[in-house]
Amino acid sequence: MITKSPSLPVEHRVNMRGGDGTVQIFHAAMKDTLPAGLRLHAKLFLPAGASIGEHVHENETELFYVLQGQGEMLQDGAWMPLSPGDATSTGGGQSHALRNTGDEPFVLMATIVNEK
Repeated sequence: MITKSPSLPVEHRVNMRGGDGTVQIFHAAMKDTLPAGLRLHAKLFLPAGASIGEHVHENETELFYVLQGQGEMLQDGAWMPLSPGDATSTGGGQSHALRNTGDEPFVLMATIVNEK
């Protein structure tokens, strides 16, 4: 199945999970076409100054792969720098937050998988 870009939904989330600015979510699949257990597969676009507030992932795991820009992730109480090519995993009740620390967009692929 091929879904052309104009058909895929784009969300604009202001102050996502208590964060700053507006995060754009470019869905890479329609929700009704995602395989069982997959909740999200999308590209996240955080402009300069934008962030996603701290939140917990219960019974699911969120995976990030950094495509562009510079940012940081709060995990286990510490902010860690992220650059293109870095990958992260947060699940099992852990929490995390993200923020763009550069002057250019911070762009990541995000996938959320149910653990049960």
